[in-house]
Amino acid sequence: MRKNQRGVTPPPLKMGRNRLSVEQKKLSGTYQPCRDTEPQAVTPLTRMPTIPEWICDEGKRIWREEGPNLLRTGILTASDIGSFSRYCQFSGLFEKLMAQLVGQELVVTMPNGVEGPNQLFKMAVDCQNQADKLGRQFGLSPATRKNVPLPKDAEPEDEFERLFGLGV
Repeated sequence: MRKNQRGVTPPPLKMGRNRLSVEQKKLSGTYQPCRDTEPQAVTPLTRMPTIPEWICDEGKRIWREEGPNLLRTGILTASDIGSFSRYCQFSGLFEKLMAQLVGQELVVTMPNGVEGPNQLFKMAVDCQNQADKLGRQFGLSPATRKNVPLPKDAEPEDEFERLFGLGV
């Protein structure tokens, strides 16, 4: 990046105009339906589909643990099953590789005498990176949880109502 006269890199500028909402465009008379299509509503799943056969055993356990939570919040839709399957697979492979690494050195001597990182560790890191990327789509980390929109009818559970069953 270019630096200014003081040697400081300026923050990046947002280019272009701010987008107007559909309501603002209708009020100003510039609304065109062909350009402003409403996003298609997706229906959340009501029950978990069967676990794909190609997922490893650890991934199937993650499917059973995390799937119902995503289902309850209404985040999981039919079009998300592929991404969720890959998330479970990569998370399961990470756990499997980390279990294999117990008791092994992270730096090993290669056949040519050069020291290098253990390949199992490199594969585990790659699996964890992929799982993290896929998990962000579902709000499975504290940083991304706030960015995942919840359905309008999914209100946070009231502890008092849960305990006493009183509805207002």
